[in-house]
Amino acid sequence: MREGTYYLTSTIQLSSHDSGLTIMSYPGEKVEINGGIPIAIPGWKPYNISSAPRTYASMNNIYGQIPAPKSSTATIKYLGTLMTWQDCQSACNKYSHTQSSSSSSSSSNVVAPVACLSWTYHEPTLNNSYASQCYGRTDNVWSPTVQQNVTSGRTVAMNVYVASIAGQIIGDEMRGLQINNKRAIRARYPNADPELAVFPEGWWTGGNPSWGMPFPYPNATTNITYSPVRTDILQFNRYSMGFNGTCSIFTPPESYWCSADRDGGGASLFEVPSGMTVTPDMMDNPWKNVVGAVVHMWQVLHWELWMFEVDSYDPQTMKMGWHKGGFQGARGLVDTSNPRGGEWYIDNLLEELDNPNEFYYDIENEILYYFPNSTTAPPPSTATYVATNLEVLINITGSQQNPVKGVTIKDLVFRNAAYTYMAPHGVPSGGDWALQRSAAVIVEGTQDFLLSGCHFDRVDGNGFMLSGYNRNATVEDNEFSWIGDSAMLAWGYTNGIDGTAGDQPRGTLVQRNIVREIGMFQKQSSAWFQARTAQTHLKHNIFFNGPRAGINFNDGFGGGNEIDSNLVFNQCRESSDHGPFNSWDRLPFWTDVPGKPSLTPLYNDIHHNFFICNYGSSMCIDNDDGSAYYKLHDNFEVY
Repeated sequence: MREGTYYLTSTIQLSSHDSGLTIMSYPGEKVEINGGIPIAIPGWKPYNISSAPRTYASMNNIYGQIPAPKSSTATIKYLGTLMTWQDCQSACNKYSHTQSSSSSSSSSNVVAPVACLSWTYHEPTLNNSYASQCYGRTDNVWSPTVQQNVTSGRTVAMNVYVASIAGQIIGDEMRGLQINNKRAIRARYPNADPELAVFPEGWWTGGNPSWGMPFPYPNATTNITYSPVRTDILQFNRYSMGFNGTCSIFTPPESYWCSADRDGGGASLFEVPSGMTVTPDMMDNPWKNVVGAVVHMWQVLHWELWMFEVDSYDPQTMKMGWHKGGFQGARGLVDTSNPRGGEWYIDNLLEELDNPNEFYYDIENEILYYFPNSTTAPPPSTATYVATNLEVLINITGSQQNPVKGVTIKDLVFRNAAYTYMAPHGVPSGGDWALQRSAAVIVEGTQDFLLSGCHFDRVDGNGFMLSGYNRNATVEDNEFSWIGDSAMLAWGYTNGIDGTAGDQPRGTLVQRNIVREIGMFQKQSSAWFQARTAQTHLKHNIFFNGPRAGINFNDGFGGGNEIDSNLVFNQCRESSDHGPFNSWDRLPFWTDVPGKPSLTPLYNDIHHNFFICNYGSSMCIDNDDGSAYYKLHDNFEVY
């Protein structure tokens, strides 16, 4: 392929007829495969150009973000010990004026103006060492935490423009927007840039809303336990599966977490809240109509993240409800007698379009709203606007009986695949994950497939997936950056406990890949994930900056995996447990991977890795519930 950006109007589909095909860029030229729709802006018109101060009682916009009383950081400045919040507001204004004035003086060293954009005052009645202290922020972060006897404020400068883009969007929504190849932010509260913010920034961390009780499902869960039973272990030794009931939201409607034999920490029946009721202090601006918005919510222990599409809202009681969502994680509520979610944010709300780089798309009137910057200038006329459209850019599909052989994808850039967190999800096995069988590039029914030298950049769903039967695939020398969900995944099929039909990824080599900045939207994500997959070899990879475990094995299917000579660090940045590597093995599988059918897997070998256990990591190698048959040796672990 010659140099250029190729905007796809439909997914590239390959089959066994395409065996031996190589898709690659012309040497020395950059080729981008883009799943978005270029948007022509006929002209921007001012919508809301205004500025006004706002004060928020019982709100702390710097909570937990400064090292000690009377100290500062690069973006949070101690402004003094003062008498009132009005004095703090005045100090913030003077700081902005002083900094701007000094930067505008004639000097050979020109410094950009630095302004105090928000302030936080700790009232004298606050019973701790921060009492009467005033702080100002010089960044655009506005993500306050509820705290009594603390007042915060900011000047809300609105700079919103509108443009009619009638007839340009395929379907009925704009799930994502990239401007000059950078993500714009769907209007949300609390404000945050998902590419830069790390929990708790951008999440409502104050008081809990009132939660809607889980939906009652009329069809009772059916429990089936398959034979045989493992005799070499006493716990997690039987394959048990629950069907329908509360797991009806999964595709297919089954899960270990709906079975009567579920076991492990917090092993409650899978359920999720049916809605929530907020209070005025939980919103930045009054919400008129929340229908169509999406609530992103942590499971209370940060084991997974749920998304719910709001389909009902009462502005008087501020009660919202939903029927779609909650299937993005397998575990559900931990305490079903007290159904509640964790920290949350809400997006796709016009009322919350109040921060630079936010957008909102009015589906009914086909109007795009955009807040370009904190000045009063309109969006640049030379900018390129691309709306996400396709979920899958390349789909290679064969079968075990008629596989696609020897296909190579090399030296391409993949960008702008749409998010899939509201697409149907299934439960891959007995681990904590639920997953959509989808990715920007998805491969099923192949032999000797090669993905090499590609860059997956700002795709909003998963990057690359091996699904079902695949033999001896190689994934090497690729880079994954700013990925919405996980970077690389492998997920096979079985007939219940029986995996002897071989419909799984086996013999995959994953080497010399760089994965960074993943989980922009789905926090239960990894650089490499596998379920019902065996004999994977991961080596010489660099994985960093992820919200959960860097490498995750959802089960012990077949075993025979080797992980060596990898550098993995900065994992669990937004969650707890785990670390660079995590595994579960709550469901046994009958496989022929050991040579003859057996419930006993081959040993997995993890060695000569450099694992840094930082952020929320509890351990570098977490062999969780049921994990067995691991050889762990010669690893360098830093805590």
